[in-house]
This record gives sequence, C-alpha cells and structure tokens, in this order.
Amino acid sequence: MEGFEIKKKFIYPRMIFYSDRIEIERKNQIIVVRTEDIDRIEYEKPGFWNYLMSSCSFGGTYPGRLEIYLNRETGGTTLYLAAIKFKDIFKLPDFYKKK
Repeated sequence: MEGFEIKKKFIYPRMIFYSDRIEIERKNQIIVVRTEDIDRIEYEKPGFWNYLMSSCSFGGTYPGRLEIYLNRETGGTTLYLAAIKFKDIFKLPDFYKKK
C-alpha cells in the first residue's frame, strides 16, 4: 500500500512521512520505521515559556523538536529526533497526530 507522502524538503530534509511508515536517511542508508514500531511521539510548541522551562527541567522535550520513541531498536536506536516547525505539524498524516 502506497502511503501519503509529505514534501521531503518542507518537513525535514532527511525524513519522509508516509501513513504507514517513516523513511529516515542516515549516513548513506535509509532506515524504515513502521508505524507498528512507534511507541509514542512527543512535540512541544516553541514559545518563550516552553524554552524557559526546557532549560530548567531535565528530561523534557525541547521546543520545536519532534521526538519519535520506538518499541524496539530500529537502525541502532530507539529514538529519532527531527526539528519541525509548529505549522508543519498539522501537515503530517493523521496517524502521527493521534500518537
């Protein structure tokens, strides 16, 4: 099943979001992360208060950064990060908004 593709350069230069998988380009290889392997996705809206609180607290999500946590190790890690603008979050497929 071919998924819905978001523009590669618009979201993040090294990530393509489909409705059933994410393709991540990393060190001359392409890592495919299936949606079944995603445990949770965290994103914090950029803003003055969120930047201030992220510098004071430990273990929180840094504003403007999409964190994708996986159930099992894929491509040598269980966490992938992407810097995404707040307005681009709404352009992701519906699955990622619910997760």
